[in-house]
Amino acid sequence: MESILWISICLTGFSNVHRLQYLPTVGFTFAAITGICPSQIGVFKMLGSK
Repeated sequence: MESILWISICLTGFSNVHRLQYLPTVGFTFAAITGICPSQIGVFKMLGSK
């Protein structure tokens, strides 16, 4: 998934892509490197779960 997003950003051109499209790709990269999933933490905080 992440590689498809990075390829689409590269093919479109870094200067043409909106800033919000970088959020999922950076999140996936961060999760892959650290093992911490930012979206899962956000969902747990919204739902009040563990």
